[in-house]
Amino acid sequence: MSRKRVIVIAAIAVAVPILLFSIIKLSSSAAPNLLDRARMAGEYLTRSVDKDGKFAYIYDPTTDYVPPKYNIIRHAGTVYSMMELYGETGDAELLAAGKRAIGYLARNAKDIETADGPGACIVEKGYAKLGGNALAIVALAKYTETTGDRQYLPLMKRLAVWIKAGQDETGRFVIQKQKIPGGKVIPLESVYYPGEAILAMLRLYPLDKDEAWLDVAEKGALYLIQVRDKDLKDSKLPHDHWLLYALNELYRHRRNKVFLNHGIRLARVIVASQNTKPKDRRSRGSYYTPPRSTPTATRSEGLSAAYLLARDFGTDEDAERILEAVKLGVEFQLRTQITKAGSRKFKDPERAAGAFCRSLTNYEIRIDYVQHNISSILALHNIMKEDD
Repeated sequence: MSRKRVIVIAAIAVAVPILLFSIIKLSSSAAPNLLDRARMAGEYLTRSVDKDGKFAYIYDPTTDYVPPKYNIIRHAGTVYSMMELYGETGDAELLAAGKRAIGYLARNAKDIETADGPGACIVEKGYAKLGGNALAIVALAKYTETTGDRQYLPLMKRLAVWIKAGQDETGRFVIQKQKIPGGKVIPLESVYYPGEAILAMLRLYPLDKDEAWLDVAEKGALYLIQVRDKDLKDSKLPHDHWLLYALNELYRHRRNKVFLNHGIRLARVIVASQNTKPKDRRSRGSYYTPPRSTPTATRSEGLSAAYLLARDFGTDEDAERILEAVKLGVEFQLRTQITKAGSRKFKDPERAAGAFCRSLTNYEIRIDYVQHNISSILALHNIMKEDD
């Protein structure tokens, strides 16, 4: 090897200390490796939950600092990914940490009277948000499914009542933020909260068997597709991974081709926006410029659901294109994970190991970065395991 080439390689290693360039080629034989990577990330989350059930929300491994910020919606989403992972691994420590985090979530639930009867809200800093209730249901439903413990079903139903009461006759969720106590509705129109709410109804339904939850989901999805996004060009269509999750599940209950067609359309739009030939080969499979870990992970999640929809009800051509995009996305995501060897560069190697960073060059860790990477990696792991 020439001296010049050695210098170049050394320079890259210094600039990107955590990236080992050991890129997994995602063939069917890589499925066990994917589960190992997800397990590493789960171990990071397990270490991040304190005795009261609160996460180290943001962690800077370069300074070993945890800023005093929090977001209970992302807390709920992170619990969901932990319970997904527990379902695959049966890890007792992961479950114990997840239970503490669920306890924290449940303690932030407040009862509220709604037009549809007694409800409940997940409250943070005096406000309830649609996304908070929705992801709490998603997390608690996954806990119930994986453990068989139904103690939180009454809470899930009350959280769902608040969501249902905030939906108008068109299917639009008109209450997305509310002052608690007091009940004042704060104007807010989130891109992602409605998809989360639709998914929450679909995850509650198998546990409760109340068709009302499917009605809420169906009306909500029809509003998004036929009203909110009706005249949007492909370039303006929100890359809503929560909606893709929901459409895959909703179509299996309510066979309206509108749901199938929109799911495939949205998947095609996301696939078309993927960085497949970037100048920096490490960015292949990502989205945006410069690319970040979590936007790629969320799209990999949504596309994994769209793949199941296309595989079971669409065309082989769409399914193959979607799956290839998921594989490319996850390959990029794995480059943003702090391996045990890479963690040695940080102040507390044991604490940082397994986490996913913000990007290839920004080492900030946030629980939702880890959450979405776990969920997308597990989704691909399960697809490859099934299809193999």
